[in-house]
Amino acid sequence: MSQSTPFSGSEIIYLSPEQVISDERYNVRLWSDGGSEEEAHQVELLAETIERDGQIDAAVVIPSDGSYICVVGNRRKRAISMINERRTRQGKPLLKLRVVVDRSGDDPLRKAIVSNLHRRDFTPMDMAALVKKLRDLHDWHEYKGAKEIAHYLQVDVATVCQYERFLDLDVDIQKAIHEGVISCQSGFDLLNVSPERRADVLKLARSIQDVRKPSHRIEHPAIVDAIRETKTEQRPIARSRREILEWLSMQDGPGNGLENNPCRLFCRYFVETWAKGEGSEDKLQTLWFRMTATERKPSARRTNRV
Repeated sequence: MSQSTPFSGSEIIYLSPEQVISDERYNVRLWSDGGSEEEAHQVELLAETIERDGQIDAAVVIPSDGSYICVVGNRRKRAISMINERRTRQGKPLLKLRVVVDRSGDDPLRKAIVSNLHRRDFTPMDMAALVKKLRDLHDWHEYKGAKEIAHYLQVDVATVCQYERFLDLDVDIQKAIHEGVISCQSGFDLLNVSPERRADVLKLARSIQDVRKPSHRIEHPAIVDAIRETKTEQRPIARSRREILEWLSMQDGPGNGLENNPCRLFCRYFVETWAKGEGSEDKLQTLWFRMTATERKPSARRTNRV
């Protein structure tokens, strides 16, 4: 028995979990679905909820060679399998998995991404791993590839570049970001610390946090103070034009505040307009003075473009 759905080319049916195949191609939560104890605990909690209240949201599958591939809802599938294992031992009726069969032919990976991207448990490390997956899958490399990924995910390029940099952090720091021990913003701050100092900064931040208000989570002010206390002078490194533009692009991202933040407005204008030989120096300098909170007026002197 099937039901029609509001979505063209789709229907709702009920399948046993064994009839639904998990496919790694559509796994967009590469950190969260890594088989950790926390993940197993989350599936157990979901199983308890389904047992008590029923399956609220349907999984999404696509038909393939007489079977069905799960695009969205692998946790639901695993939770119902867990329930059925217990029910088998107890001699109780087994549950079916409620699924939407998507026959639209649209990109199933993108549907999987959209369904997860704004979930509360979709972590910054999930986002970082997803960017890498898209690079490898579509051969989208370097800055041009970042623009392709941004278009695919419907986010800005700076978001792609910033989150991807989390992959350069030590595993312990990545785990702390994923588990919420430190915030996404704190992760962005740690990216600006030299790699050899990051572990010391995090250790000091933990000590600061324990003194102020003992908590599993290291709050952002403790991270900032730890960075200040361990800061040492570093020798500047010359950057190429491409590297400068990439760096400025990254400043126009969520790590630097809201969309209309003066810093983001300046960087956006510089990269998207000024560096292409367009726009005016007056506007560039106006944005610069606004960003640096000065009262100076833009001069009429023209400088060389990057």
